[in-house]
Amino acid sequence: MIGKLIVLGPEAALEPRTTGWAQIVLPEPVLAMRGDRFILRDETARWTIGGGEVVNPFASRHRRSEAGLVERLEALRGGDPTAAACAFLDLAPEFASDLGEVATHARLSPAEVVRLHSRAKYLVSCLGFSPGFPYLSGLPRDGN
Repeated sequence: MIGKLIVLGPEAALEPRTTGWAQIVLPEPVLAMRGDRFILRDETARWTIGGGEVVNPFASRHRRSEAGLVERLEALRGGDPTAAACAFLDLAPEFASDLGEVATHARLSPAEVVRLHSRAKYLVSCLGFSPGFPYLSGLPRDGN
């Protein structure tokens, strides 16, 4: 499948034998999960250009100059599932992400996501117009 590679971060291009962040835009969805490996080939499929690891298969479009993007991608790639889940939520375009989607992305069970989320102490910042849905603050980024 032919796609478009967008280099992310401060580099304008990736030189041979270097590493960096990039987003691949494809014309149709593919089955990929965080941690999957991939290979990039030229349009004839004769030459290998490079390869990498899927970090966020649910990504929306990013810009190279996006503030904090590289740090969030580093957290997604790291081994800590709590930090990965928090980074995923930071990058998610929706106001609220589905529990199953967060669990899948963090490679945790939904019960583990609930357990990590439930062990923190939160502060009710204000009460909204819907009973039972207060605005909370104090979500720990490290999961403690």
